[in-house]
Amino acid sequence: MKRIYEWMRCQPKTKNYLYFAAGLYLLYLSYKMLLGINDMAGNRLPIYMFMCAFAIIGITFTVFPAIIIIKDRTNNNNQR
Repeated sequence: MKRIYEWMRCQPKTKNYLYFAAGLYLLYLSYKMLLGINDMAGNRLPIYMFMCAFAIIGITFTVFPAIIIIKDRTNNNNQR
């Protein structure tokens, strides 16, 4: 585990891409929960809560790393 942490510390751009991918995955999970909510029986409140939490965290993990990635790319293009 320590090697993975050291590798991630050496690759700062990789962290943003991983956060972006995790955010997209959480948005996908939230969408799939929304589609499957009608097939469920019983109390749906926990599903709605998790669905909203996954959507909020997914949006956060998608938008902020995307902004950082775009800024990095524009800075690299301006430096050339």
